[in-house]
Amino acid sequence: MIRTRLITFIGLLTAFGLTLELLAFPIMAVAPYLLYAPGDIPLLLVGYAFGPVWGVVSVGMKAVLYSLIRGQGGMWGTLMHFIASSAYVVVFCLIVRAKKTYPMMVVALIAATLARALVMIPANLVVTPIYANIPVSVVKGMLIPVIIPFNLIHGGVNALLFLGLFGYLQPIWNDWIKKIGVLTPIKRASYSYLISTSIIGFFFGGTIAFLLRPFSSTDPALRLKLMDILSRGAKLEENLIPLAQQSFNYLIIGMILGILLGLLAGQIIQRKRV
Repeated sequence: MIRTRLITFIGLLTAFGLTLELLAFPIMAVAPYLLYAPGDIPLLLVGYAFGPVWGVVSVGMKAVLYSLIRGQGGMWGTLMHFIASSAYVVVFCLIVRAKKTYPMMVVALIAATLARALVMIPANLVVTPIYANIPVSVVKGMLIPVIIPFNLIHGGVNALLFLGLFGYLQPIWNDWIKKIGVLTPIKRASYSYLISTSIIGFFFGGTIAFLLRPFSSTDPALRLKLMDILSRGAKLEENLIPLAQQSFNYLIIGMILGILLGLLAGQIIQRKRV
């Protein structure tokens, strides 16, 4: 009975992940072929509850079915999808299953986001030249301005959505896993400190990212103003638009990491006050 419930639950979460994956849309004007989708969020629950093997199985099914339904990417696109999502889900579940607490969940999501970005560097260097028929040198030039920021944003947004939704879904989730009998429910966290510290982290991370924003390649002394960055270079000369978009990615990544670290800090503060 437990085995049947387990497979059914995994199938439902995988199907939900596939549905969310079909909502994919571009988030970077310089690379409209790179699509963001929240399809990994349900698979994080699979990895958390049932381990990395089931997590990878769910990722594989989602990647193959997505490719068959959309007809995009072919074998190489499916492979890249599988590599990125597998790194994300496996790193998350390996860390969070060691200690099922809210701070560990935040740490696991940060590590999973970084793992996705790191894994996709060699994956793009090997696969993209074959898949897109472009030189490796061109892919290398895309790593810092496009590929790494995209994967950090992709993983970071999914991490924030997962943390936000987990609190609302937790009563239903705990009821299910008690029936399945696979693991101990994670303790619910109070949101008072988490909201405050995440807001502080948002502004702190954004500020640090703004201070570290890139310089112009043609003018080493030139860095864009905040409003030019937020508008993604709408009123700038054409040669400065890529710099504005890259600086904007810096801000997004900084704010996401700031929120995640703020959530972790809030949970630590809360535990010390108890």
